[in-house]
Amino acid sequence: MAAPRTLLLARYDAQGNLAYVGRTMTLAAAAGSTVAPLLSAATGEHPRRDWPFSAEWGTGNTLDATLTEPEWWWRSA
Repeated sequence: MAAPRTLLLARYDAQGNLAYVGRTMTLAAAAGSTVAPLLSAATGEHPRRDWPFSAEWGTGNTLDATLTEPEWWWRSA
């Protein structure tokens, strides 16, 4: 998988639905390269497969997103 430029973030809500919560700032090339090996492309059905991700607030532009397996965890220090 190519190094991501930004990460779209989600979490499971109380009903078990994957809910989009935000995205990171643009990642530096080194950060994207560090994260890339931890991600794997989504296989089978993905909860957000047909959901458009907005590129900019208030525009109709959408991101070209690569969906990954939603079972990836990150803990910040």
